[in-house]
Amino acid sequence: MRISVFANGHSKPIKLTIYPTGAEWEIPHLGEAGVRCSCAETSDRSHVSVDEHGIVFWCEDPAVEVDVVSPTPLQMLLWDICVNGGWCGGLVDGKMTHVYDLWPDTGIVSAHDFALMVVKADGDEKWEGAARHIPWLEDTFEKHLGASSISASNPQWTARRPFDQPKPIGAS
Repeated sequence: MRISVFANGHSKPIKLTIYPTGAEWEIPHLGEAGVRCSCAETSDRSHVSVDEHGIVFWCEDPAVEVDVVSPTPLQMLLWDICVNGGWCGGLVDGKMTHVYDLWPDTGIVSAHDFALMVVKADGDEKWEGAARHIPWLEDTFEKHLGASSISASNPQWTARRPFDQPKPIGAS
């Protein structure tokens, strides 16, 4: 069966409606929804409409399935610091670097450690003005991750794809 995947890049949730049943799902900000149906095998057409009100997917397959995947807290954190703070990574020693390139394999990562990694990943480590951004980065870490520190091992940088089985801890 074919799987169609819709990603929500809007800053607010969007609605996915499946017709002809009218069933609705909400796709959260940065989330993805997969629609699995055999309409390509049972009908000569399907239809998708996307506008500011949401997504409408028409498939006459009575066994249509929908799987909505929410973003991980780390995805939300990285989006927030990049879009709202401008901390999207940068050049470090001539190489494009992001905060996850500096993430340790073991130990504990505190909000302060994370803030310093973000500044370093942006290539702003020696910029005197970077220090004034540390409190915001720490607060944003705690807001999204719900703690002042987390285990460095097995961070969930990305969510699973729709209809994928969750990976066991430690799997890549």
